[in-house]
Amino acid sequence: LTGSYMLARRDVTGYDYFDRTAGGFWRSFSAIILLAPMYMLFASAEHSISAELGANTTSALRDTPNYVGNMVGLALQWIGFPIVMVLVARVLQLSRHYAGFIIAYNWSSVLVMALLYCPIGLYQIGLLSAAGASLANFALLAPVLYYRWFIARTSLDITGLTATAIVGMDFVLSMLLLDIARIMIG
Repeated sequence: LTGSYMLARRDVTGYDYFDRTAGGFWRSFSAIILLAPMYMLFASAEHSISAELGANTTSALRDTPNYVGNMVGLALQWIGFPIVMVLVARVLQLSRHYAGFIIAYNWSSVLVMALLYCPIGLYQIGLLSAAGASLANFALLAPVLYYRWFIARTSLDITGLTATAIVGMDFVLSMLLLDIARIMIG
């Protein structure tokens, strides 16, 4: 997490805090243990915010948050992005940097979720309205995308345009996999 924090400050020496071995690659997936509880709190509050703001949801989603669908969506995202990214890395001849990127990406996910949870947490304790939390969360999207872009650009040693394409692919893939999971689970 120290490495992730340093990268958030644009300090590339943050990579030195990651175990960039094959074992470190596989262990980086354990970051989901820290991520999942925050993700579930986020999803639950997001459901409440959507309901309060009168978002167009199906009757099932209005009645109760889809915890199983959210967890399946998180699992699909956690597995899906690295699989798609290994193919992208091969096509772009970035395979030598792939493991380091995924390690930094996985650990940075904990910081991303903690940041995105801040306005949601303030909503849950009554310090922000649903509209305020939604707006604040939307405003945080830019620094989160920049953080992901910085990690892609520096860890994969690629151009800014290629990093933008990878971050865009990640964003679209995440939304798609979450929607698929929610539809599958019902």
